[in-house]
Amino acid sequence: MIAWIAGLALILSMTTSALAADNLTVAVAASFKRPFGEIARRFEACQPIQVQASFASTGTLHSQIVNGALYDIFLAADDKRPQVLHEKGLAEPPVIYARGRVVLWTNREDLCRAGDWKSAIRDSGFRKISIVSGTTSPYGESAERALRKEGLWEAVKPRFVYAQDVTQAFQYVYTGAAAAGFCALSDAVSAMGREGCRFEVAEATPVEHSACVLKRAKNGEAARLFVKFLQSPEAEEIKRSYGYR
Repeated sequence: MIAWIAGLALILSMTTSALAADNLTVAVAASFKRPFGEIARRFEACQPIQVQASFASTGTLHSQIVNGALYDIFLAADDKRPQVLHEKGLAEPPVIYARGRVVLWTNREDLCRAGDWKSAIRDSGFRKISIVSGTTSPYGESAERALRKEGLWEAVKPRFVYAQDVTQAFQYVYTGAAAAGFCALSDAVSAMGREGCRFEVAEATPVEHSACVLKRAKNGEAARLFVKFLQSPEAEEIKRSYGYR
């Protein structure tokens, strides 16, 4: 009995040491930066694992992974690219971890008085509009679809200021480089976002975020543990506070 207990203690010690020995490197869609920071801190508080993140647009991160970037986990802002990685044998089956929404955000008082997002962008004094390209960001793709659906794409396209990712689209407006921008709700409900106002873009389809553990992960056990935590009630509470469903 004593030998069995000693053996079990040794196994648990080895497992803990293995987890502690490796950091997790996570490729994270820029739109999920704020909630990810809180989730990672909670995870680190209860596991002997440190989480390091790289933030960029989903398309940029996907390209990096295909070209050999050494990430352990991919947190995308769509449900397509992780699935593609899985089909190519580069990742384990993906899981949906959040659903985001597109909003039009501005910190200009005159535009905040507009009735809705369509009225705001039709405003004659409305100069530049920040947006992220639909080829690299699902948020940009969703915003473009909404604009095309309402017949506004061609009219407002000359006023676009293109950002590298959806968080930068928000920052362009916050710093005055654009009058308003198509942003993620998660940015609009942040402390900086509450300094302005947002318009719901009901015509924009929800953006499904999916995650996958990459086959080249240094420690697959730790990576799967983080993805499981990402779907826990504790993480869900954090995501809801940032407007995710």
